[in-house]
Amino acid sequence: MAWLTHTDPFLRAALWIGLAATGLIALLILQIALLRLRLLSRRRRSAQVVARWRPVVNAVLSGERPRDLPGLERAEEADFFKLWLHFQASLRGEARAALNWLATDLGCEQIALRLLARGDRGERLLAILVLGHLGRAGAGLRLQETALSSDRLLAVHASLALVQIDPALAAASMAPGLVHNPAWPVREVVTVLQGAREQCASVMHALLARCDASALPRLLQVMEGLRVAVPGKDLQRLLAHESVEVQIAVLRMVSEPAAREPVLSMLGHQDWRVRMHAAKALGRVGRREDVAALTQLLSDREWWVRYRSAQVIAGLPFVQPDDMRQLAQAATDRFAGDMLRQVMAEGAMAA
Repeated sequence: MAWLTHTDPFLRAALWIGLAATGLIALLILQIALLRLRLLSRRRRSAQVVARWRPVVNAVLSGERPRDLPGLERAEEADFFKLWLHFQASLRGEARAALNWLATDLGCEQIALRLLARGDRGERLLAILVLGHLGRAGAGLRLQETALSSDRLLAVHASLALVQIDPALAAASMAPGLVHNPAWPVREVVTVLQGAREQCASVMHALLARCDASALPRLLQVMEGLRVAVPGKDLQRLLAHESVEVQIAVLRMVSEPAAREPVLSMLGHQDWRVRMHAAKALGRVGRREDVAALTQLLSDREWWVRYRSAQVIAGLPFVQPDDMRQLAQAATDRFAGDMLRQVMAEGAMAA
């Protein structure tokens, strides 16, 4: 131990630092070993739960109704939920009803509500998934509270569970809030409401009438994602809206020939994005005589307008490859002819 009392202070400090580092490494190794042992123990316990409950689940799925079901112990709840959800995701029809019967008999709804209230994050997520599959209206209030939480993962799955339980109620209660909440990306709103798409149509149409200008583009994007059409009485009003973003969002949704005239009038819009989307919309609702208007856009000062217009012309059902070649040859504008030839070449390569 003489080195501990070495007269050189730097050497003595280095020795103490070395001892401390060795101790920390030993503690780290011990912690890793404990985590590993805990993981093995958890896996072994999960395997035991699966081995105990899988025969019961299989018996229920085969049509049996065991009279003396074993009780679900608290330590088994999470692993049983995982097993039950695995079967729910794998099966359809009557098999799911049998699984719900088993869960009801074991009191899983009450267990899930308890875990949703007091469990950790993983247990709360399992509880939400179970409640969604069980489809009990009694869980709606607790799920609505979770859907408003700041935890995005739990909020999304709670919203999906509400849609599973009652699509009409979910559409009426959730859709307005989700549309006006910028914290939710549009794609997530669409994902959540997809299961209640039909029920959302009337809610979205009502929102269109009272939505302020700043929220209209987002509402229209959600409607486009859900494939909810804009009513005819609102279409022309929105196409004439002062906001370019609103006009573009509506143009993306135009699919009825009744919108052809307003769309034609937007081919000369001062914003090139509106002209481009008007050309694309005309590709869905246009007539043979509209090719001339699209051909004029081939000389637009914006490359994207020329490119999309050429694509639209090439995609019209009444325009044949010979028609495209004639248009290219007849084009007096060099850029128009080049764009038509480029689109024709792309089409030939894709064929």
